[in-house]
Amino acid sequence: AVEKMKFIIFTYEGYILPVAKKLMDEGNEVIVGMVDNTKNLFTDEQLKNGAYKKEDPEKKALRWKVYDGILEKHTAEDLIKDMKNLKNKDEYFILSDSNNCFRFCQQAYDMGFHNGYFPTEEDRDFEENRMMAKEFVKANYEGIEMQEVQEYKSVDDAKEFLQDTEKRWVVKS
Repeated sequence: AVEKMKFIIFTYEGYILPVAKKLMDEGNEVIVGMVDNTKNLFTDEQLKNGAYKKEDPEKKALRWKVYDGILEKHTAEDLIKDMKNLKNKDEYFILSDSNNCFRFCQQAYDMGFHNGYFPTEEDRDFEENRMMAKEFVKANYEGIEMQEVQEYKSVDDAKEFLQDTEKRWVVKS
């Protein structure tokens, strides 16, 4: 028989909830923390620059309905407080579906949870600042080809650029 595991999962939008359900169905212990205060998703730099905007209450309510009645969800903020009292921290595996949960994962690591996925604020910075990430790769990973990037202020600007080029491009919002 396979030994059952203990998982603590942090999520904002719930992308990882199917994985949490599968782990539970397999008999594992799964504790889910969903980010309640979206301010906790932003880096210090983003907060300083005014990037934070309060979450729309209707969108928040919809987000929290995902997997209702299927999985028990706690606020990530409450879960991180409760984790301080857990014994045998080495028995738990920490997961997150995105590096935007870096604050919770880092706090878990600092509490003594060392098994799992622990994105950092720097990881989040690389996600948000693609040019910084590209410079890091260029400086540290010889031989990796970097794709050209174009940034636009509007969809119309992007359309205009795409009409005037023969190259293939991937458009990301």
